[in-house]
Amino acid sequence: MPIWLDLARKELGVREGRDEGEILQFFRDAGHQEIESSETSWCAAFVGAMLHRAGIAPSGSLMARSYLKWGNLSMGKLGAITVLWRGSRAASTGHIGFLLSSTPDSVTLLGGNQGAAGVVSCETFSKSRILGYRWPKSGVS
Repeated sequence: MPIWLDLARKELGVREGRDEGEILQFFRDAGHQEIESSETSWCAAFVGAMLHRAGIAPSGSLMARSYLKWGNLSMGKLGAITVLWRGSRAASTGHIGFLLSSTPDSVTLLGGNQGAAGVVSCETFSKSRILGYRWPKSGVS
């Protein structure tokens, strides 16, 4: 299992409104000390923090779609950074998480700021929303 996925699993259950300090630490670890509230979308901060904690440089952005230009293209293996569109395929908004599993129609991602409560959780999404899978360039297997 990739180290960043193992680190992410340890954060399951972190929730907006209850775990403000942990969420703000995700922003700091992702390189965004200027963020002072979990009101800011934090799915990309969560991914960036887990990569940073694993010794891998994140994209440096809080935009989920920034990861489409980061790392190498992946075929969707366990732990792959998975970028989804949000709103519409053409919009600049997105969502991001780590791939846990896949079926012909859906993927399950471990990610931050998921669900109505804004929580680190495992959620299932339609494969039609996938923009791409990415993997660190550092040769990590």
